[in-house]
Amino acid sequence: MNSLIRKVVREELEIKEKGIEISRLQKLQPRNYLAKRVKSAEKEAKTKPKIKELENEFLSTIEQIKNLNWTELRVEDENQRLTFYFPREIEKKLKSLATKFNKVDYSDILKGFDKRLIDFVDADVLDYFFKDDRPYISYEYKRNRTHFPDGLPSWLKGLNLGLKMYRKALNELKYIQSEDNASQAVQKIYTDLIQFTDVNCILVKENAFVIEKSLPKEQKQKLVAEYIFELYKEDSYPKFKLNKTIIFDSSLLSQLGKNNVEKLIDYLFKFKKKNVYRDAWEDEGQFGKFDDSDSEDENDN
Repeated sequence: MNSLIRKVVREELEIKEKGIEISRLQKLQPRNYLAKRVKSAEKEAKTKPKIKELENEFLSTIEQIKNLNWTELRVEDENQRLTFYFPREIEKKLKSLATKFNKVDYSDILKGFDKRLIDFVDADVLDYFFKDDRPYISYEYKRNRTHFPDGLPSWLKGLNLGLKMYRKALNELKYIQSEDNASQAVQKIYTDLIQFTDVNCILVKENAFVIEKSLPKEQKQKLVAEYIFELYKEDSYPKFKLNKTIIFDSSLLSQLGKNNVEKLIDYLFKFKKKNVYRDAWEDEGQFGKFDDSDSEDENDN
């Protein structure tokens, strides 16, 4: 017996000298591995039906978001930043789902479930409900050039949500314009935005200026003048040629009057060549006085 004890002790010492713990070896025994695997499988079998229920609830909520009208989005405007919110019912559902997934680590058993759900869980969506983590559009003072720096999280992409946000932004700000160097995604949004029947637009190369169609004609005149003057002064365009290098949608051109617009284009080009110190959007009252004899004001009909 003593010799057997000495042998066991010696073997343990040799194993420890090689840096291997006895307890670790015991855990690596097939019997323990299989036992753990069985427990893991049992846990997974119990949990997956619950996740399936949550997945169905999540996908139903996503479908609601997809079917939203832009008017249903809520927005807060603070420090030239528009932060967007879903209707309260949807906000409540998303927060409930995020809380349920946050209580348990589901990451190891989500394989096979909807990818959008996996992205939702991986994104730690509870942070989404803090203002700084929500989708937002920032804009420049007066010019209303828009910026969409963070875009949308992956679990909200492909729902036409970006377009709805921009339409809501236009409604909030009354006019917006794109950057020449806007991303392809944002350019696509502007391309789709000008298809709305309740907006007016002006196009110059890759730049789009979009106005709420319901604005009074006098306000549109001033906005159009500031926009063109800024292009002349900051981007050094040659004199625009109507419907060639600068395109007005037919409704806006009809309302302002083709001859009036051509006169304005010519006047602003000459004004810019005088190297005046005035900046665009500095005083919207200085430009935009039209001769109404050539206009066909749709709002008056």
